[in-house]
Amino acid sequence: MDYAIKKLEEERLLIISALKEGHKEQLQNLQQLDKALGWLSLLQKSQIDKADRYNLISLPFIENCGGFSCYRIMIDNETEDTSFWEEYSKPDGSNYLLNYGDFIIESK
Repeated sequence: MDYAIKKLEEERLLIISALKEGHKEQLQNLQQLDKALGWLSLLQKSQIDKADRYNLISLPFIENCGGFSCYRIMIDNETEDTSFWEEYSKPDGSNYLLNYGDFIIESK
């Protein structure tokens, strides 16, 4: 991934030079390149490997809840009895509240 990021950063410098020379049509290319670099950096930082090793799942709208319900991540403690389930928390103690349209990255 380092190689790809380096090449895109080199291309970014060329686009910036073109913009400084008045080639305003390059602005959209710069924006797209910055978006791609942001995603690649996030994937690298998160140590996400090859894309074909993951599923990207978009959480659907929760029907019949008026749009105000959210998804919660639970630890099931290996039981179907929900009274023994615990909500998974962030390191600061707050809970993850996922909403319609949020994504889950799942390892295959």
